[in-house]
Amino acid sequence: MVLLPIVVPAVVLVIVMPVSSSIVFWRFYRPPGSDGEKERTEQSVKDLLLVLNPTTNASFATKTFASWQLMNYYFEEFSRPLANEDVEDYLSKKEKAQGSMEQVIKCFSGIQDADFEVSLSPLSIPLAIIYRDTKQEKKFFEEVNKIFYSCYKVLTDNVIYNDKPSYLMLAKILALIGLGKQAEVAFKKWCLVSSDLNTDHGGNLAEKARYASRTAPKQAGIPPKINVECNGPCGKMMVNFHRKNSISLCYYCTNTILCHNCRKLVDEEDNLGVCRKGHNHIEVSEDTPKKIEMHELKKVWEEKWKVFFAVL
Repeated sequence: MVLLPIVVPAVVLVIVMPVSSSIVFWRFYRPPGSDGEKERTEQSVKDLLLVLNPTTNASFATKTFASWQLMNYYFEEFSRPLANEDVEDYLSKKEKAQGSMEQVIKCFSGIQDADFEVSLSPLSIPLAIIYRDTKQEKKFFEEVNKIFYSCYKVLTDNVIYNDKPSYLMLAKILALIGLGKQAEVAFKKWCLVSSDLNTDHGGNLAEKARYASRTAPKQAGIPPKINVECNGPCGKMMVNFHRKNSISLCYYCTNTILCHNCRKLVDEEDNLGVCRKGHNHIEVSEDTPKKIEMHELKKVWEEKWKVFFAVL
């Protein structure tokens, strides 16, 4: 056996594979173009699918990052406009892309771990967007409603370690049904909540951390600090909020957060290798409120569906 490095943006992961196996390596996905780009993309997809194969001895984190890349790729495949091609072939490709996304979800749905729930994984968001935009109303409602109540359960218990990923998922689904202001507050909370979650261990923490109380006293008089990395070209770490320099969460990508400058670049350019012009974002700054009351939000959520389906 040999340890082979797998490189992803800002992270180096390791996968254990037999010496005879090929090295699994993936790039940022971009629209297939000239100079063999289509062939390289197809090979990268095959490599990523190999990582998700149950027979591959890959870590939980490695499978997670591979699945994010695949979901982003399939989402872009589904979303691309009709070009110079047969309409029936085009629709068949869209159907295939949706099926591939559902298959990626299934790869994780069988995981038996108290600290992992597929409905709280970013994988489910791109698929929910497809259900929404193609008027698959029942599937869309079931998907995001399941996510909301998973978040609600986590954010109203007396355990703090799993709050951070739950706020991120909550922000995305609130934005999906038009609760933009509430989505901003949830994302602001994500920026402010610290977490020691180790995805490489499937989300397992030390027992003492598991029962940390959300009601633990906080130091007064200290301005809130954040520790948020920009996934854009700059890759910088943002340590506080600025009124004029916002932080953006893309809720079309599985895992993309952008600083103010990189967000502008994404809006101006088509092929940065991260995010995409036309994606929707949740934007927060120093002025964004940070208080969220989950019991009240539950009422707003339930009422919003009546309006949402009335205007579809």
